[in-house]
Amino acid sequence: MLEERRMRHQTLIIILDNRMGGNYYSGKLSRFEACKGPKRKNCTDLKVSLTDEYTMYFDLRVKENVALTWGRVKTIKNKQDSNGINLQMKKPCDHFFVRQSLKKNLKVTDDCILKKGHYIVSESIKDTYRNYSPTSEYNLGYMEFQVLFIGSQCNVMCFYLNIFTEYSNSTKKG
Repeated sequence: MLEERRMRHQTLIIILDNRMGGNYYSGKLSRFEACKGPKRKNCTDLKVSLTDEYTMYFDLRVKENVALTWGRVKTIKNKQDSNGINLQMKKPCDHFFVRQSLKKNLKVTDDCILKKGHYIVSESIKDTYRNYSPTSEYNLGYMEFQVLFIGSQCNVMCFYLNIFTEYSNSTKKG
């Protein structure tokens, strides 16, 4: 059984090829944890942890079939809402990238229904970081990821991931 743990300021090397100069970045993961959603009722039990320094582990138990009715994937740059990416979706399955991720990892139906069951997902932090943040100097500094999905009556999934990135002197090209 995986032991649950919270990572505080563990150094994590994120190799991201910067298209604007071939630079590399290093990152420090300062927070990865589940959070409460806005609804009183939870349709799921979510546990999050790191299986190693690069892999996020999600253990999601879905208590009942639930239609995903709203979702948000938000990045906050340097603790300022105005500088990040904010995807708000009335129906998460209408968004191409989110739909693909939900179908692949949680077997969500074409009607955006998450079926009752037990889902275990391992996701690369590097891949997630690449998908949700541009590969440029925009990456440098503090970046917070907030992910939230809800159904009409209950919370489905909520988690935070915080990373601080800077140029990596030891791997910088040129």
